[in-house]
Amino acid sequence: YIKNLHEMSRAGYPDPEGAASLSAALQSAGNMTVQLANKYIAAADKAFLMNGSVNALTAALDGACNISRRHGISMGDLAEAMSLVGSQAADLGLDIDETTAALAAMLAVTQKNGSEAANAFNSLLTSLSQVTGQLGTGGAALERYGEACADLSVSLSTIKSGVSSLKEPMGFIQKLSAAYTSLDASD
Repeated sequence: YIKNLHEMSRAGYPDPEGAASLSAALQSAGNMTVQLANKYIAAADKAFLMNGSVNALTAALDGACNISRRHGISMGDLAEAMSLVGSQAADLGLDIDETTAALAAMLAVTQKNGSEAANAFNSLLTSLSQVTGQLGTGGAALERYGEACADLSVSLSTIKSGVSSLKEPMGFIQKLSAAYTSLDASD
């Protein structure tokens, strides 16, 4: 614990004792190494701009532990996946709860390890960012996707204060999923 406290202090956490305690709790609850617990904490903190807030980190990681228990997935796998793909998810506008839920769903359904789930989620996020023009590939492809989505009464963009912008990925996926689910065989 003392060594980890020193590491958290060197890492610049405003409350190194709280961060070290969170790491110890995560190690115990998730049956993971100190290195993986610290990697998970650092990834969540950096990607989702928690500024070292032990309260924010505790709330997010408690939620992840609850999801892990409820769906029978390994906290170690969830930690590994988050440490690999958290930053990209945050860059695309997902919050930590949405990212955790998506990773947990992938882990539960596929029964793959954290690294494989992160790679799959990374591919999904990359595809979504290409479709929605985040990587500058918009043009005709975006127009085709927009037309297909419009046929399902789902819009790729939204207008705020008179400015059109692309919708955030998870909201778009939820609406598209609901529209697709409502289709029958004749559609």
